[in-house]
Amino acid sequence: MRAKDSIEEKIFVYSEIFQAERGLYNQLLRDMSVHQEPKDMSRTDHNSCPCCKSLQISYSFSLPYFKVHKFKWGTSEENYRRIVKKEHQGAVFDVVSCRECRAFFVKETYKDLVSYVESHPIYRSETIRHWFDQSHFLVTEDVCRRIAVNETLSPVEARYRQHLNRVTPLLKQESRFMDVGANVGTFAALLAAQRPHTVVHACETNPAFLVEGQTRYPHLIWVDEPLTNRAKLEPFDVLYVSHVIEHIWDLDGFVEALLAHLRPDGYLMVATPDGDHPSAKRDGTDWWAYIVPHHCQVLTLLSLDRLMVRHGLQRIDHATEGEEFWALYQPTPNTAS
Repeated sequence: MRAKDSIEEKIFVYSEIFQAERGLYNQLLRDMSVHQEPKDMSRTDHNSCPCCKSLQISYSFSLPYFKVHKFKWGTSEENYRRIVKKEHQGAVFDVVSCRECRAFFVKETYKDLVSYVESHPIYRSETIRHWFDQSHFLVTEDVCRRIAVNETLSPVEARYRQHLNRVTPLLKQESRFMDVGANVGTFAALLAAQRPHTVVHACETNPAFLVEGQTRYPHLIWVDEPLTNRAKLEPFDVLYVSHVIEHIWDLDGFVEALLAHLRPDGYLMVATPDGDHPSAKRDGTDWWAYIVPHHCQVLTLLSLDRLMVRHGLQRIDHATEGEEFWALYQPTPNTAS
């Protein structure tokens, strides 16, 4: 990237939009000048199913990376081409399926491509404009009251209420709760309002989401580092992982990190797009969840179960809600001991 004049040139087209929204223009100008090039663009691949480790996998379809521009909360194709290096713009990703557990997953990808693009100032600004205001509304006393009494709710608010109804019965007076991949902390803030004696943590590593979340909800305990299998925090009674696991390339490492932060009698709740939903079959590659490689995989309940069982977790409840499902797990007695 050249000096400041090229940075200003890139942003000029969008300046009116950005100036109108949270004064992002000047911040973007600063961010563009320091944004790091991807450190590792080598390719990495799966030779077996990341969920059940079966070798019974077969090619299903291929998707170009810029398919993401179809969705409001993504970035436009024009901006995609501004962000991604020319040699990677034509990237096409093969999606394969597992005949054992019906998971769909990206066979091969560039290691740092997704994290580079999702942390890019232009991409973040588009995400902020389209996603924060619609899906991550500001949690106010009025919002909490309406959700508590089940007043007329938007579809997004109704989903949060459904998940609150699943999680709150699992919590005791001073339970420890963490939202893993909390985005800007909407669910964590709602839970903290309903259960003021619960110790609520919000784990988020995307810098843009983290700053926004800390600004909105400074009363939450924010964790800004990825979880590892060497726990630095006291274990939690409930871990909530909503629409995160489909983004994770190293599923085994991720589940091991979750287990390291879960009490032996704790609960792990996972929500993710449902690969068995009729819409997935009806819409094919146009289905909203097939955004590769942002979504490294699309899971089924069976594939998630297979993954969790391999790590000593047993499912105790689940439900399908819309085009996603959620499942509740606990460590098996042998694992817990």
